[in-house]
Amino acid sequence: RCELTPYDCHVTIVQPATMKTPLGLLYWDSWYNGFQQAPEERQNALNRDHIEKFVDLNREALHGAAEDPDVTTLAMVKALLESKPPTRLRTGAAADFFFRPMSWLSDTRRDSILWNLMQFDLV
Repeated sequence: RCELTPYDCHVTIVQPATMKTPLGLLYWDSWYNGFQQAPEERQNALNRDHIEKFVDLNREALHGAAEDPDVTTLAMVKALLESKPPTRLRTGAAADFFFRPMSWLSDTRRDSILWNLMQFDLV
């Protein structure tokens, strides 16, 4: 972004929250599919009932939090039409109220919060 400033080129970084697209909404289905394809000894090391509950809970949360892609598309179009567009364009409630504050934390603290939010012990 800074490298383009001398050329009078403005860069806007788009930071959308999870969007309601097939790619975004199938995350936990893909995760569970990968678990089912793991070697049997790896699957047996984890409680299958906990895994299914974990996936169901997170799938439901993802579907509830995902935003309509039009929210991001419309914000991008608006930024293109502005004479002074923003440097960062966050779209969706989760981008502003969850992911942005989480980005201020250290990796260790952020990981701890994310694991605690899932409220799940894999073993």
